[in-house]
Amino acid sequence: MRLVGARLPWAVLTAGLAVYALVFLIWSVAPLDLSPETRTLVGDAAFLPPGILVALLAWRASTSHGLSREARRAWIWLGVAYLAFWLGDALYFYYDVVNEVPYPSLADAAYLGYYPLLLVGLVSFPRVLRSGAERLRFGLDAATVALGGAMVVWYFVLGPIAAAGSTDVSETLLAISYPVGDLVLLLGLAIIALRAPRELPRRALLLLLSGLVVSLAADLAYAVQTLDGTYESGRWVDTTYIIAWALLGASAYFAYARPHLENDPPPSAATRADSLPLLPYLAVALGYGMLLAGIGTAWSPTVVGLVVGAGGLTALVVARQVTAVRENVRLVAEREARRGEARFRSLVQNASDVIVVVDPDSRIRYVTPSVERVLGYRLDELRGMRLAALVRPDDAERHDALLVDAVRAPGGSASTELRLARSDGGWLFVEATATNLLVDPDIQGIVVTIRNVDDRKRVEVKLAHQAFHDALTGLANRLLFSEQVGLALSDARAGRGQAVVLFLDLDNFKTVNDSLGHDAGDRVLIELAKRIRASTRSADLTARFGGDEFAVLLEVPSSNVAAIAMSERILAALREPLELHGVEIALGASIGIAISPDGAEQSDELLRNADVAMYAAKSAGKGRYAIFEPGMQVPARERLDLEAALRHALEQREFELYFQPVVDLATRQVVGSEGLLRWHRPGNGLVAPGEFIPTAEETGLIVPIGRWTLEQGCQAAVSWPSEASRRAPFIALNLSARQLEDPHIVDDVRDALARSGLAPERLVLEVTESMVMLDPEHTIARLHALKALGVGLAIDDFGTGYSSLSYLRTLPVDTVKIDRSFIADLDRAAGSALVQGIVELGHSLGLVVVAEGIEGPEQAEALERFGCELAQGFYFARPLPLAEMDALFLPS
Repeated sequence: MRLVGARLPWAVLTAGLAVYALVFLIWSVAPLDLSPETRTLVGDAAFLPPGILVALLAWRASTSHGLSREARRAWIWLGVAYLAFWLGDALYFYYDVVNEVPYPSLADAAYLGYYPLLLVGLVSFPRVLRSGAERLRFGLDAATVALGGAMVVWYFVLGPIAAAGSTDVSETLLAISYPVGDLVLLLGLAIIALRAPRELPRRALLLLLSGLVVSLAADLAYAVQTLDGTYESGRWVDTTYIIAWALLGASAYFAYARPHLENDPPPSAATRADSLPLLPYLAVALGYGMLLAGIGTAWSPTVVGLVVGAGGLTALVVARQVTAVRENVRLVAEREARRGEARFRSLVQNASDVIVVVDPDSRIRYVTPSVERVLGYRLDELRGMRLAALVRPDDAERHDALLVDAVRAPGGSASTELRLARSDGGWLFVEATATNLLVDPDIQGIVVTIRNVDDRKRVEVKLAHQAFHDALTGLANRLLFSEQVGLALSDARAGRGQAVVLFLDLDNFKTVNDSLGHDAGDRVLIELAKRIRASTRSADLTARFGGDEFAVLLEVPSSNVAAIAMSERILAALREPLELHGVEIALGASIGIAISPDGAEQSDELLRNADVAMYAAKSAGKGRYAIFEPGMQVPARERLDLEAALRHALEQREFELYFQPVVDLATRQVVGSEGLLRWHRPGNGLVAPGEFIPTAEETGLIVPIGRWTLEQGCQAAVSWPSEASRRAPFIALNLSARQLEDPHIVDDVRDALARSGLAPERLVLEVTESMVMLDPEHTIARLHALKALGVGLAIDDFGTGYSSLSYLRTLPVDTVKIDRSFIADLDRAAGSALVQGIVELGHSLGLVVVAEGIEGPEQAEALERFGCELAQGFYFARPLPLAEMDALFLPS
């Protein structure tokens, strides 16, 4: 135990009080030969030590920090009451010493002050009275005990005083005051007995009750002996008072000591009004017993008072029984309600869903423990709260409608989906079903079953987002964009402004994918998508259509000026270089603008117009914008028609390979040929490559066309005869950029050689400088793979690109072809020197040099002087069909 040293003196004082009472008891019954005066003085003096000690112990109890403020205040009042009684004893002893006890005296005033102070102290202890019925029952029981005790006091004390009929009014009043004080003491005793204070330990409570009972008994004994004239100071009546002091002092000590005991259980809860059920019945028995005793005597004021008291006692008993009946009815109803609630709890207590019982105003009356797992709240946090307080504001209308629908249909149910706040601040998707059980006596509320559908709902939201958004950039996709364009056109038709669409296509983006890979291309797209979005307004819609195509729908209403300004912002943002894998990449875009002032177009039509304008911007040089005009549809339609015709030509074999001979300048003999593609387009005659190859490149059709060209070229060259004096003729075929980027190009060449039987060294594949420099590392690796097949490689149009000697040394090429633009300038000194330099450069690298575009003998002679080995051009022969080319190799 703690504070033992601090309590030791008070424990000694308490024990001393008990010893003192025992010693006084022995002295009071001992056959001592003392004079009445001496015994009186000793008896009166004996009251002084215990009285002051009890007051001190009560004060000590009021200083306990283990008690509430109300309990400490109650002990202060009790201490003041004990001090008042001690003051009366001290004054009475003083009067005895001077041999003159006035009647009445100041001692009587102190004694009489003791009773109301004691009552105030007893009723100041905190008590628990939970309901009006409980308070009424307590009051009736206390009144019954007080009235029954009053009849005892009346019978033994007040009745005889009234019968004596003294003529001294003050003496009579004083004589009556003490029994009335005992009635006050009796009332306090009934209060403390019937409703034990919640902070008064049981031991202290029993000692307090015992002390009050002994004190009351001593008062009654003193009053009776005084009336009979048999009272003698220092005898057993005085001993009874001292025993009462000892009990009261011990009560105060244990009230102070109990809260400080280590590991001591908390103070017991307030005793219910029926925890001492015999006390009111005992009071009734005593009251009626006094009535029976009085009726056996002659008619007197004592009997009259007892009859009146019995009538009041009867009324209290009847009122108590009526209250008990009502209480029993209430308890039965509560018990049935608890049973119903228990049945309800047994059904829902362990449910995985959260089940909430709410009032029509959504105030929570009950919630299952599963709420802690689902939402994270403790049960005591939610009771009394409105369910609406947990609902996300966006869903408030659905929540209100749910309760309204439930209230309208008793016994019916309604459901909706809501988002509820979790204790961690997040939101949980739930399915809430409200069932109206307001008329059910066991429930009397609206039962809301809350099911966690968060995972399912988030999957649905994710799927819905994926259905309308691009997975890579998070922008809207074509489907969502088309829907919003339709709404914008509806607004335009309603006169709310014009609809404006911007269609963007990145320039040269394919180079990024081909050179750095698709992962790098995806990162570039993500960054450029951010730039496009940052260039638009918050209300504008930005979308990615796939690949490197983007679109922007301007908020309605908009204008031509706003569309142009936004296009310029986007173009400026996209021109800013970005660094990836240590490589600085600068891309631009071409933007087509389509405007619908009155919403007359359909969504697809407006998008098609923007696409047409975008192609017009690309055709005008890229990196710019163009506003759609009806005249733009003609080239766009022609481009679409050309694409369809090319697909048809590939299926119907409308292509033909022509061959331009390559001659040896020294011998003027044909040593090979360059295969050139021609298209016999129905209704258009023979179409030159320059008219359809760009479209084939753009659409990707150049890959299957190039595959066909390889097959035909190899099949043609394998039939050309060779002479013993010279090498077998070769066939030179051009590879486009799209073909070189195609991962299957090596397989295509290998298959063409295998199917034709052509020796690999008789096939020369030509690539341009610009193709090599788009992605040098990737192109060089691809050329090495082709070279490994044994074919020859040539750089076509040499001198027109921007290759460097360092790259030229690393290329596995055999031949360089001087572009025809340089040959045309041979008649000028500067041009002649440049061609001669190219020839010498080629020879220094160990390469064969071929000159293209020879138009006359002077050019051929000059090239021969420079040491150029091979040449081709109209001077030697125009491109020939296969039959004419075959004829060149026939013996003459």
